[in-house]
Amino acid sequence: MIADLRRVLTSPRWLGLAIVMAVLIPLGLRLGVWQLDRLDERRQENAVWAARLSAAPVPVDVVRDSGESLPLEQRRYLRVTAEGTFLGEEQVLVRNRSLDGQSGSWVVTPLALDGGGTVAVVRGWVPLGVDDPFDDVVRPPAGAVALEGVLIPGERPVAFGPSDPGEGRIERFALLDLDRLGAQLGTDLGGTYLQQVSEEEGIPLPPELLELPDVADEGSHLAYAIQWFSFAVIGLVG
Repeated sequence: MIADLRRVLTSPRWLGLAIVMAVLIPLGLRLGVWQLDRLDERRQENAVWAARLSAAPVPVDVVRDSGESLPLEQRRYLRVTAEGTFLGEEQVLVRNRSLDGQSGSWVVTPLALDGGGTVAVVRGWVPLGVDDPFDDVVRPPAGAVALEGVLIPGERPVAFGPSDPGEGRIERFALLDLDRLGAQLGTDLGGTYLQQVSEEEGIPLPPELLELPDVADEGSHLAYAIQWFSFAVIGLVG
């Protein structure tokens, strides 16, 4: 019987299974620990972002000077104030944006800052049916304005994802690609746009303001960690 057991355990099938398990167990443990580390990093990032969103706003000119005053990640979710004049003739829409389960577009209007430079302002969301960035419904206020918002990094094209033409004037963007919009405007938009969260008193704002970014989302790291640890346990049982 011992000879038969030895013959089975040394067979190619069992040796192959043992090798697979020997690889799966430490791999599952290592990747599970890595996902827990990523979860901890995400929680630390969320804490930083939450502190920025709850802090008192600072003038956008203090943190953004053609995008060079602070690195991009240090500007993410900073509350800022901005004063200037909307460039209504350069207003664009970013299509395929949803709010409360409804489809529509973002209204994006460049703001010429009093201190120099330009920032793209996401003034809010409008439902389907508003397809013209120069529609009276989305016309920006004329003259000097003062507003408050949150700085958010622009979007980037990804493989097999939506994109916009590299040339020509675009009025309805697929992405809020600040490099592409800046090229259309002939200026550097600094890598971040301003999501408007308030308006100057007395100035109507037809687009519906967007909600603040959700910085409580921890992603799927914990679920992935459990998954990898489960693979390790399966390998051990096997």
